[in-house]
Amino acid sequence: MPLIFDHAQSPPTGHYYPDPSGWTIRSPSLRQLLTDIREYRRVNGMMAGNPYKDVEEFYKVEFPWLVTPVGTSPTAQIDPLYLWLNRTWMKKHRPMMETEPIAGRLATCLACPHYDPAIQFDEDTMRRMLILGAGKLRIAGICRKHHWPCGLAVLMSDPSPVFSSVTGCWANCDHSSEAGTSPASC
Repeated sequence: MPLIFDHAQSPPTGHYYPDPSGWTIRSPSLRQLLTDIREYRRVNGMMAGNPYKDVEEFYKVEFPWLVTPVGTSPTAQIDPLYLWLNRTWMKKHRPMMETEPIAGRLATCLACPHYDPAIQFDEDTMRRMLILGAGKLRIAGICRKHHWPCGLAVLMSDPSPVFSSVTGCWANCDHSSEAGTSPASC
């Protein structure tokens, strides 16, 4: 992150740097501050170090508007669970499973090494899951491999898209042929 030398707003008390030697170096401009730090260290027989990096680290905490990232800004990572939920929410027709295969599917999920029970859904996500579950929702954790809430996915005859295959998972079945298939019959 580079220093901004020509920012419209300077630090309230002017540009300064508290050198680790105990002396505070003050200057009228940021460029001059770097020069003064180099000169102070040279005159006092200290190691030159990297004044730019030192001031940058200090300003990053004290005067963050004078230090800014340059280049591409990082994009926010969207949780794949919420992407799956949004795609499912937008489907026009969401056929549900019969009760009998649901229990087997859920048992498979609960025994899976990719199952994560420690998840807290936010209010909007819970509302969507309850609506999508049509009164049959079983609150369960999520599948870290398929990126879906297991309690909702087991209710759907086709919880696609299934991007990754897991050995022994009911989601590996071809859902277009028969809705009630089990992993053993896939």
